Amino acid sequence: MDKIEVVIVTGMSGAGKTQAMAVFENMEYQCIDNYPVALLSEFGDLLRTSTKYTKIAMAVGVGEAIFAIRVLSNMDWIDLTVVFLNADDEVLLSRYKQTRRSHPLMISNRAASLIEAIEIAGYKPREDIALALDVAATEMYEEAKKTGKESGYLFWKTGEYMSMIDMVDYLEDLVDEYPIISIEDGLAEEDWEGWKELTNRLGDKIQLVGDDLFVTNISRLEKGIKNNVANSILIKPNQIGTLTETLNAIKLAKANGYSTVISHRSGETEDTFIADLSVAINSRYIKAGAPARTDRVAKYNRILNIEEELEK
Repeated sequence: MDKIEVVIVTGMSGAGKTQAMAVFENMEYQCIDNYPVALLSEFGDLLRTSTKYTKIAMAVGVGEAIFAIRVLSNMDWIDLTVVFLNADDEVLLSRYKQTRRSHPLMISNRAASLIEAIEIAGYKPREDIALALDVAATEMYEEAKKTGKESGYLFWKTGEYMSMIDMVDYLEDLVDEYPIISIEDGLAEEDWEGWKELTNRLGDKIQLVGDDLFVTNISRLEKGIKNNVANSILIKPNQIGTLTETLNAIKLAKANGYSTVISHRSGETEDTFIADLSVAINSRYIKAGAPARTDRVAKYNRILNIEEELEK
């Protein structure tokens, strides 16, 4: 009796087992996937008496491969071959990224830091991925006031209190450690002294955006320009009131070297005007929130549509 050819196809997740099985199928192998390895002894006994199958390829997970090999290699009527598929970690992660699934490498080697997470995902910090913070520091400033501490910041979830200088030091350390290119509302809206210190330290390195600081208000922006505070303004058209006032604020910012970020507000509709506005005034960025709701996605889709129109 001729031996039955059995090929075990195993290897790293994402290394190409599906493609390998397709090749064996084209070679007229009977292909089996996800067969319970606990039943391999019974399966082997069936093959011993079968005349129907002479060539079989089995896809087996890498965690079960050793057991499968041990069982089948003890059957003298089987001619066993093992095909182990592997690929570089970057290739495996890239393939999984395309399917939006988490690769086992990412599960077993969880990142110890944000930088490591970026690298595990196959990107380079600062080159491929940059970060922007919206600190919303006014809230921490007000929380500190409630405890009787003036001119400071209370991280209410941890209970840690920071003075203005401590807060500036903290933000500066974050910029040194992480690929941060923009900080919005790093200090409270009335902490002009703190904003001045923050601008002196980081103003020539990253974008410092005033949202609560300026509230799309020309008078507050003029004060910021006069005191050399921040270097960017968040523009919310429905905050200042009219499009004319919005454009005046943008003109004032640009004339004094301040960048602009066109922004949505909470409770928006699916109106996409701010997408057109951001392109029209050549804004550096648009801020429309995470793409978790249709009112936000609509604005990003409009940006893509504008790009297509401009390329025609």
